[in-house]
Amino acid sequence: MSAVGRSRKVLTGMLTILAFVWSLDRVEAADRFVSVVGSDAANDCLTNSSPCRTIGHALTQATSGDTIKVAGGGYRENLLIDYSTTLSIAGGWTADFSSRDPAANKTRVDGGGVDRVLVIEAGPGESINFTLDSVTVTRGSVVVPAGDDDGGAGILARSLGDGSLSALLAKVTVSSNKVTLSSKPVAGSGSGGGILATSQDTSTLNLSLIDCTLTRNISEAWDGGGIAGSSTNASTLNLSLTSSNVTRNRAAAGGGIALSISDDSSLGLTMSRCSVERNHAGYGGGGLSAEEDGSLASSMTMEVTNSVFVKNKGHVNGGGMYFLGNRGNVTLESCTLTSNSAQEGGGLDTASATHVILKNVLLWGNRITVGGGVDLDMGGSNTTVSADHCDIGGRFNSGGTFNDVGGNINRNPLFLRGVHLSPGSPAIDTGTCTGAPTTDFEGDPRPAGAGCDIGADEFVP
Repeated sequence: MSAVGRSRKVLTGMLTILAFVWSLDRVEAADRFVSVVGSDAANDCLTNSSPCRTIGHALTQATSGDTIKVAGGGYRENLLIDYSTTLSIAGGWTADFSSRDPAANKTRVDGGGVDRVLVIEAGPGESINFTLDSVTVTRGSVVVPAGDDDGGAGILARSLGDGSLSALLAKVTVSSNKVTLSSKPVAGSGSGGGILATSQDTSTLNLSLIDCTLTRNISEAWDGGGIAGSSTNASTLNLSLTSSNVTRNRAAAGGGIALSISDDSSLGLTMSRCSVERNHAGYGGGGLSAEEDGSLASSMTMEVTNSVFVKNKGHVNGGGMYFLGNRGNVTLESCTLTSNSAQEGGGLDTASATHVILKNVLLWGNRITVGGGVDLDMGGSNTTVSADHCDIGGRFNSGGTFNDVGGNINRNPLFLRGVHLSPGSPAIDTGTCTGAPTTDFEGDPRPAGAGCDIGADEFVP
């Protein structure tokens, strides 16, 4: 054989090998199947007629890009994802996987009261894109040593080092999960009875909740009965809640939602069309608490739109919301805070230097048991509250600045039921439509009359 022939043969062989390697890198995403009547034995979960028995086994078989389809039923498992991957877990499938109806085929993952239900952790150099859809996460349990701020009994989403984690929870219910302390409580110990989202070092964590429910979760330790978000050590945390309910959760601070930031980090919260109701905090922030350590490079921003905070209780401060920090920036747009209670600041308590913008906000009918600020309590010499077309009841100022932008009223909104406006409410058509959302918290058009209404509800004649 000539030298040219030999070269061509070698080249052909190399191309064949390269094509084979390239094909391995382009393995198409697959569906993996899990059912309560399945079996894990020698099973790659790829056949819907022969599904695996556990989600945990399916995770060991899945490759990046796969979707794990889970039939309705109960699964007693404690799950871990701690490697770079793109992965989805979707519940609510029928037993034969021919159709999907999460309402009729409820998929429940039960931690058994012995450990977290689900841990998603992106460590140094790792990148995770994860979706959890139509699954109930319940009976997770974590015992935290005093002084340790760990938690997340239902779901722990954590990024470390330079890791990157993006997680989406859609139509997920997180209920009856609990964080406890192993010894005497210490302020700042333990977080996130239902969910803990925590970014550390220089990592990035993006967590989105859509159509989710967080209920009856407990953090006996400290922060965030329903969900806690924590960003430290120059990391970035972005937390988004859309059309979600946070109800009947309990913690020492932030009964429903608790946010904390320190060490030159960045934390952003966006909420839209959410209900935060009947949560309880032993200290402050029955519905929501936010704490920022004052580091000059730290940045916390909150944008809450078309949301309601109702019947939350903060034993000491801020029945509805409690802000404590030096550089926080908060915007509330078309929101209603009513029937919340605390010793001080029944509705909204800005304890220290925080810039709060209120636009089309209804703050009325909240209660106090000891101090000032039935609906709005402003504290701290550097605190500024700017109100634009709001209806604010009792207001107490112990050192902050109240900036009346215009269009504000102080009149009983005449609720018809809950947070809905009655036909004669003075909040109707007295808000501003400039920059207002085009629908209200229930999806009704805004405006529905001559002008936009104050609060989360747009009265429809």
